Amino acid sequence: MLRLTFVDNRFHVTPGDWEDQTEEALDKLFGEHRQSFKKDSHGFIPARFDVCDGACPVENPPIGKRHRADKHVLAVTALVVDLDSSPDLESIQAGHLKYWLYSSHSHDPSSGKFKFRLVFPFKKEVVGISVTDWKVLYRELCKRLSISNYDTTCENISRIFYLPACLPSRSVATLKNQGELLDANFVWQEIQAARDAELAKQAQAPLATIHPIKPGLYEGLPKVMFARLSNEPRTEPW
Repeated sequence: MLRLTFVDNRFHVTPGDWEDQTEEALDKLFGEHRQSFKKDSHGFIPARFDVCDGACPVENPPIGKRHRADKHVLAVTALVVDLDSSPDLESIQAGHLKYWLYSSHSHDPSSGKFKFRLVFPFKKEVVGISVTDWKVLYRELCKRLSISNYDTTCENISRIFYLPACLPSRSVATLKNQGELLDANFVWQEIQAARDAELAKQAQAPLATIHPIKPGLYEGLPKVMFARLSNEPRTEPW
């Protein structure tokens, strides 16, 4: 149902192969808190990683091993959102979707700190998306789900998310919502269609007026400039 890559902690940069998780396995994974005094512990990444080819901008790249780095992400398998306040589930437009919610290690209601994590498995993994495009898709998905008060660092495509854990003295919260799987590819196709339409519009505009007006249009502008300067008609989509 959901493919995840697991790590021992945030310093673990050479995880093994991704693992396929059944719904029953996810119920246990996201529904049971492990008591721990440390926040930095076992975690997961909702992504599949390629092996390192040695071209990584790091010292001693792990050649031949799967490398937890943005450039090696093959596919993203879920939307994971960290909430910095108590979630208003009635305002989040996700009642029709399957998701798991659990309190994170920093959650401490007694001191007014409410920290939760939402996990939305995708209907089908998003393959081959770039780092920049993933941020565009991430923000659009959150917008459509009416999720606003979230930790923006979660937009990182190779981000680690800790599994449920808590201090021994703290209360925890978990929730599972039954529904359909989030169709991220459908949303991504809509984003691309809107982007292509905007680029086509820009291609017909005077050069002096061409400017990026939406996130994600920067990458397409060279194509617009080429089409305008070469004055050649396009025979295929952008």
